[in-house]
Amino acid sequence: MALNRRSRVITEGDERSANRAMLYPVGFTPKDFGKPIVGVAHGHSTMNPCNAGIQPLVNRAIAALKAAGAMPQTWGFPTGSDGISMGTVGMRYSLPSREEIARCIQIGWGSVYPSRNWADQETRGRSFAFSGVWSTCDELTA
Repeated sequence: MALNRRSRVITEGDERSANRAMLYPVGFTPKDFGKPIVGVAHGHSTMNPCNAGIQPLVNRAIAALKAAGAMPQTWGFPTGSDGISMGTVGMRYSLPSREEIARCIQIGWGSVYPSRNWADQETRGRSFAFSGVWSTCDELTA
């Protein structure tokens, strides 16, 4: 079975030339279209200590995926901090943010999640996303 069984629906055939054209500017070459495209969703942010150290983990995930023959594509999802917003109107957004985080992850192309002790709403948001994610990407969860 091909490793790119999901991502090939956007990379193979004449009818997908426009899809491929959108991938060239982000670093794809013709030989990359036969590789699985794996999404790396992350919550890196410098707004709180829970998220400030995530980027090095994302970089390691990207390097490992490339070494394994995949084409990683990254995107960030929103983050929040209960600790910073405690006692302010910002706490009104804490629980609803979990579903928004899940939606943002589901919009993405699949997922590789670097492990980290993230804020509570992000943990729940990722859990919601895992329960309902479907994509054209070849998924790998770490």
